[in-house]
Amino acid sequence: MSKKIWKAELQCVRSMTITVPKDSRALSVHLVKGSPVVWFEVNPKLPPENRKLLMFSTDEYIPEDIRLSYIGTFLTGDGSLEFHLYEVTGKISFKKPKKGIFDGKETKA
Repeated sequence: MSKKIWKAELQCVRSMTITVPKDSRALSVHLVKGSPVVWFEVNPKLPPENRKLLMFSTDEYIPEDIRLSYIGTFLTGDGSLEFHLYEVTGKISFKKPKKGIFDGKETKA
């Protein structure tokens, strides 16, 4: 199996979807000529799949109800803005408790 390195130019938006071959591995993200670029190690012979990426700036809250894998951090050209790129790897599902257990009401034994 022969692998290659692919790159994809990103936009500075919260959420984006890119298409790469199945089982690709995100390697890093950097600013190239003023635009963020992410690199993937890919096997181009595998079928394509969509991958969802999320971008956050420093001091923003990161959602806790989804599983994320950190890819990297990059700075804008003058260094005034910092962005952090993650890949969505799944959702965390919480079972809703039965009514009356954790709803803040006092329960009687």
